[in-house]
Amino acid sequence: MRHEIHDRVGLEIAKRVVARLREQPDLVNIARNNIRRWQERNAESPSLLACYREWEMILQQPFEEVCVVLCADTDEGRRLRQNSPFVGVLPPGEIWEIKRIARVGYAETSA
Repeated sequence: MRHEIHDRVGLEIAKRVVARLREQPDLVNIARNNIRRWQERNAESPSLLACYREWEMILQQPFEEVCVVLCADTDEGRRLRQNSPFVGVLPPGEIWEIKRIARVGYAETSA
């Protein structure tokens, strides 16, 4: 998948995660649990640990600030979404559908 498709997919996933979080704010605990587990698993990777610390700090912000960060269509937003701790908030089928639509859309525009 091309970089711009990854970026579009990541942004769409983030928007849907935010919608889900608005319905069920406790789902933010999935992100916190993922970070804890990933920190243990990747304890020997300083760059990943730095990313996880960054997300921990973001998750301490007010809810609306977290939503803004997740959906920021900026270089910073794209960088953060590459290691989003919100894995598991959306079901796999929904993720696959987002990716399928993005690939079809890309194929149509590049034809």
